[in-house]
Amino acid sequence: MKRAFRDGKGVYEDGQSSYSVNCKEARARGRRPLTEAIKIVRQILAAEGQRVTGDQARRTLRETHDGEWHHVSKYGNRVNYYDPGSAINKLRQSR
Repeated sequence: MKRAFRDGKGVYEDGQSSYSVNCKEARARGRRPLTEAIKIVRQILAAEGQRVTGDQARRTLRETHDGEWHHVSKYGNRVNYYDPGSAINKLRQSR
């Protein structure tokens, strides 16, 4: 099974990428794994003058998670993908 991914016969279009085709599409829509999404949420809100801790961002991202996940790495690991925009909107409303 691992060989199928490397040969381009799995869900990875080129056999070399660390992201599935659907994962690439999700990234193009702005979806990110938790650690990247936390950074995005904090940066955008900091630019607006709102201070948000990493724990607040993490908690809000998990609360707004809609269940989206994708396969990544050559082993096809399952990783949750989050929408930073939803978390940002929720944090804006709570202030």
